[in-house]
Amino acid sequence: RRAYEDGVFNELPDRLQVVECGTGGNSGFGKVRSLLESLRYLAGHKLEAYVPVDIVGRYVKESEETVKSVFNIRSQGVVGDFMNGGNLEFPLLKDPGITPLVVMIGGTLANAQ
Repeated sequence: RRAYEDGVFNELPDRLQVVECGTGGNSGFGKVRSLLESLRYLAGHKLEAYVPVDIVGRYVKESEETVKSVFNIRSQGVVGDFMNGGNLEFPLLKDPGITPLVVMIGGTLANAQ
């Protein structure tokens, strides 16, 4: 909400897909949920897709299913290690009209220690 109030969201393109690196399990869904709700409802952006990325396949699947049911948007996760030079394929990113917004929320960087 703070980013919206400060005008940060005004700088983003209208059509977005959020790529969350280090999605974690559903216990962390509240973090990205706040961002998705703010983008959609406060700033009026069209959320086209959500791409959860994590090294744990179960976390990716949980996040995909939760976001699909809550926001009714496309979601296709990627299982892999994005922090150690992993060569990851992002299938939803191939639409040239949609801008990816890549985020790392929470303790992803702290986990690298």
